[in-house]
Amino acid sequence: MTYTLQVQQATNPTGEKLPVTARDLNHAVLTLDKRLRELKAKKAKVTPKGSDRIVVVVTQLSDTEIKTVRTTLVKPAKLELKLVHPDTRTLANKVAADPENEIVPGYELKVLRDTDDDGNATKENILIKQRASLDGSSIISAQELYGPYEGQIVVELNDEGAAKMLSFTQKMQHGRDRLAIVLDGRVLSAPVVQSQLSKKFQISGLGTADGAKALAAALLHPLNNPLVIEEERKISTHLIHDPTKKAAP
Repeated sequence: MTYTLQVQQATNPTGEKLPVTARDLNHAVLTLDKRLRELKAKKAKVTPKGSDRIVVVVTQLSDTEIKTVRTTLVKPAKLELKLVHPDTRTLANKVAADPENEIVPGYELKVLRDTDDDGNATKENILIKQRASLDGSSIISAQELYGPYEGQIVVELNDEGAAKMLSFTQKMQHGRDRLAIVLDGRVLSAPVVQSQLSKKFQISGLGTADGAKALAAALLHPLNNPLVIEEERKISTHLIHDPTKKAAP
């Protein structure tokens, strides 16, 4: 498969769009190369093209692997851990009913989508802190799990991240307070914290083992700039050494 991706403009804290620089392009190329190495993609080649395009060629992929690679190429992988308001069950629905009224300053309303024990879809309005207690910059390892834990990953933090995790989970009311795990703005889960946490924690709600594998690779190498796939096509194997050439129709 060959993919042509465009590097999108990043935004600064005020929401202003920033021009794509040569440094941004180079970072995206290196990030994709590292992600594909984590996936152990065979004969993968990542090449910059022009000022804001990247051509990725990966051969010998099954249909399942194609989906995993495609997801891995464009996922920003911005992970944040945010505290859930202790009275979320009471306040979140009030905020949802009157979104224009800032009932709880410093918190934002999200919807947590999940499934119950019978496999039925569920959703819960949830209030989480706008400011993250911890972000993905502290991650040093992310490993997908299999068997009965399929669709989950174990994340390991560096010493600084572990100290932060320990500090804020020590202050939580164990068995009651919840911690939201937010990926690219979407709440994956919001478990009750049963005890203080430190260097390692687990993320669930990722669906399949392939989804967990793709996320683990992306978390280790987050993107500074969003990427979009402009073109995707099958190519002949002999083009692997010249990814800028298009496959014959």
